[in-house]
Amino acid sequence: MAAAKKMDAQEELVRLKVLELRRTAKSQNELIVELDKAGFGQTRIAELLGTTANTVNVALSRPRSSRRGSDVATNREVKAALLRILGVTPQRLSQRVAQVKRLYGPMSTEDGTYVLAHQEGIDLTKYLDRDTVDRVRGLLPAPAVAAAAAPATARTRRATARSDAVRIAPSLELVDAGLPKKVNDEALRMATVYPKLYIFENSIRNVIVRVLQAKHGKAWWAKSAPTGVQGKVKTRKAKEAQTPWHGKRGTHEIYYADFGDLRDIITKNWKEFEPIFLKQAWITQRLDELEPPRNIVAHNNPLSKNEENRIDLYFNDWIALLNDRKGAVP
Repeated sequence: MAAAKKMDAQEELVRLKVLELRRTAKSQNELIVELDKAGFGQTRIAELLGTTANTVNVALSRPRSSRRGSDVATNREVKAALLRILGVTPQRLSQRVAQVKRLYGPMSTEDGTYVLAHQEGIDLTKYLDRDTVDRVRGLLPAPAVAAAAAPATARTRRATARSDAVRIAPSLELVDAGLPKKVNDEALRMATVYPKLYIFENSIRNVIVRVLQAKHGKAWWAKSAPTGVQGKVKTRKAKEAQTPWHGKRGTHEIYYADFGDLRDIITKNWKEFEPIFLKQAWITQRLDELEPPRNIVAHNNPLSKNEENRIDLYFNDWIALLNDRKGAVP
């Protein structure tokens, strides 16, 4: 395989500056205009932004007044839609947007508004151009688990395992697989759903391991997992051993358990999990309702918009719970 062409220092600086501008520009069109003002030619702009010269030409052909007016009008439309859906005052909306910016990392107030709109189920394609929608989707992260409001004690800091925030920036370059456009569109849509299910499910598994291991030690599985679940896992591991050339599910038995088994493990050991979840129905209801859409995605089928919204809601609920009960998780 041919070695990648080495980039000279000047080119590195140019591309780093473009990356910086991407984070502050309201849209790709605005970024194109700024690069044009800086003296870059249309071909060079297209190369730096990974787009076509025709896209650059179209953006630069729009009158300045229409560019500016469109951005303002679009922003107002999104904000108006959010105000209708949330039923809050403009001041409260500003507070919600500020919260998004704090949780999800550095971004402009406008980007924070768009991210919030997406989370509330607003179809951004009705208000924004395709380039802006794609850029906003690239900003969408998994909410970071923020530090607890009260100062942690030294004991809590030692006991709490280090965790890293996960940024979800799904992108999928579709190849010509002989599929109809509908299936390609579904693939793009599901690419934003799978990471949340992946993070949510593995976060639950991780919490279960940490809680029960802290209570019973590393041999907690034999003591705490339901007998039926243990039998199922043992069978799966034995079958997996017959095909050693395939990758393994994980290093612990819990990764061989079904999604629905996680609910059974929690309910069997409710005394240990009550300080975190507080109400058993809270966690069991969410696991019950997420299992069907989770299985649909696992079999590469599309979800309805209602199911997507449910996943968004429960994912955010889970992150909020971890944020609030962080000190209760070993």
